[in-house]
Amino acid sequence: YLSAAVRSEDELSRLSGLPHLGNLDINRSLPSGERGLLDKAPESAAAAAYRLVLAKAAFLERGRAAQSIVVVGTGSDSATSQVAANLAAITARSGRQVVLVDYDTSDGSVTRIFGLGDRTGVTDLVDASPADVSSRLVRVSSNLRVLPFGQSEDPDTIDVDRATAVIKSLNEIADLVMVNGGVLHLSAGALAWAQAADTAILVAVRDQARRDDVEYAAESLRLVGVDAAGTVLAERKRGLGRTRARGSDRERPRPVAPEPRQTRETREAPGKRGVVGLDRGDQRLGGE
Repeated sequence: YLSAAVRSEDELSRLSGLPHLGNLDINRSLPSGERGLLDKAPESAAAAAYRLVLAKAAFLERGRAAQSIVVVGTGSDSATSQVAANLAAITARSGRQVVLVDYDTSDGSVTRIFGLGDRTGVTDLVDASPADVSSRLVRVSSNLRVLPFGQSEDPDTIDVDRATAVIKSLNEIADLVMVNGGVLHLSAGALAWAQAADTAILVAVRDQARRDDVEYAAESLRLVGVDAAGTVLAERKRGLGRTRARGSDRERPRPVAPEPRQTRETREAPGKRGVVGLDRGDQRLGGE
C-alpha cells in the first residue's frame, strides 16, 4: 500500500541527503527517570546502538570530538526527547560529565521524563551567564545534570547568540552538552540551537515520520549552514530498558523440585532391615 511515512533507512538517507548514523529503539510511552532509559540496561543491544551512534556523531573534522550535540526531529512525538535523554544518560554512565538541555517547545518531554515540570529552566534565563545557567541546573545522577524547559509564557524566543552563550557556559562544567531541540518545523529556536551546537542529529520515527517533513527538516538545516552529523531512524518498542533490571534467565535462580514425600509403605522402620514395601509381619516371615 502507499504510505506517506518513512519506512527504511535507505529512504531516510535519500530524502535527507545525510549519512545514516544508525537505528535506535525508543519506548512506545514516555519513560521516566526511574525506568525506561537505557543507562539501566547498559549491556543491551539497544544501548550498544546508542553508543555507536554517539561515537559517529561526536567525530568531527580533524579528529576533534564534539562538545555539544543537538537532537532535532520531524514530529511532536517525544522521539527527540527519548533519543537525547538516552544519549546523555549512556554518556554519563561512562564517567563523563553531561548536561542535558530541554528546548522542546511542543511538549518539554525531557523535563517530564525527569519530573522537573515545576522548575525554572532554559526559557527563564536572564543573561545566560555561567552563574545564571548553573543556578537552574538539576542534578539527576552523579554525572548527569538537566537544564529543564522552564516556566516562561513566551518560550520560543532564543536566538543563535543566546544559544551559543548557554552552550559556552555549560561547556565550562561539562564534557558534553546534549540539547533536545524538538521539532524543526514547529520551532525557530530548534534551528538556533542547531547553529550554535557543534553538530546535529536528525531523528525520524519509522512508519510515522512524513517524507515531506524529513525533506523540509534537512533543507532547513542546510539553509542555515548546519553541518549535521546524520540521521537516526527510531523505532518504538515496548518495555525498553527494563529487561536487565529484572535479571536474565541465567541469573534468575531455578526452582528446586521438592523431595518425594515418604509414605507408610515406603518408609523403613528405624534400626530394622528388611524388604522395602513389606510391613513388619512380612519382614519376620521373610527372615524365618
